[in-house]
Amino acid sequence: ATRLESVGSGSGSASKPAAEAGEQVKAFDDYYSASVLPWIETSKKIGGDLNGAVALVEEAFAELRKVIDVASKSKKPDNTAFGALLKPIIAVMKKMGDYTFKFNRGPMANHLRGLSDGLKLVQWVAVPNTPVPYVKDMVEAARFYHIKVLVEYKKKEEAVAKLHKGWVDQWAKLGNELAAYVKEYHTTGLKWNPK
Repeated sequence: ATRLESVGSGSGSASKPAAEAGEQVKAFDDYYSASVLPWIETSKKIGGDLNGAVALVEEAFAELRKVIDVASKSKKPDNTAFGALLKPIIAVMKKMGDYTFKFNRGPMANHLRGLSDGLKLVQWVAVPNTPVPYVKDMVEAARFYHIKVLVEYKKKEEAVAKLHKGWVDQWAKLGNELAAYVKEYHTTGLKWNPK
């Protein structure tokens, strides 16, 4: 794990394989800007119990980016080192579960339950062979609770209803665009640098 961490914090070489590997990181950054940031902004407009969850979503995607970056610069490690690389993502998932449990009876309970299920999509890096269907499954897992959000807010003031509908739609887009990213750059699992 130490070697992987040092590779993850270093700069890439100018060789063609490193440049190609860098594409997967740049594409992830583009995805984040286009799909995750708008969802974060909408979440902040809603506020309340979502504020803590938004911080955890940001943390989960930051940890996901670190894994993608390390993979773009490293050969595939053994299972022990790979497990160590994934520990921060697993820790964020636990924090999200704890946060959801803490606010389980609050006004944003269905929002949080959907996020708790849906955020598992960042764990695609641990799914060999079929990460795209896994991401899509997590989008659907979130949708179960997010439909409840739509029903709950449908009868609210128009601006409030529109804000929550946008939030649900943006989460679905975030997941579907992640599936498209994974399909393009990591079709059969996390792509490691062969050098």
